[in-house]
Amino acid sequence: MKVLARFGVPAVLYIYLSAMVLRYILRMSFYPDQRWFGGTIPIFFHWVLAAFLLVVAGFHRKTSAAQAGVPGNLQQNQST
Repeated sequence: MKVLARFGVPAVLYIYLSAMVLRYILRMSFYPDQRWFGGTIPIFFHWVLAAFLLVVAGFHRKTSAAQAGVPGNLQQNQST
């Protein structure tokens, strides 16, 4: 379960973000006249959501590694 949380969640989020970028590209190639008001606001919202979830996942990934004592964790970085 920890392996899935550590590697699977960010991988799914990158796939999700890539799908939304592809969705934007396809939408703009098929409907260039609807650039701003034809559905791009939900696409940009999904970009922001994916970026936020990637930041949260990265934070939890680092803090869980610090608690587990994995080399290169936050505890070693704070001992300067």
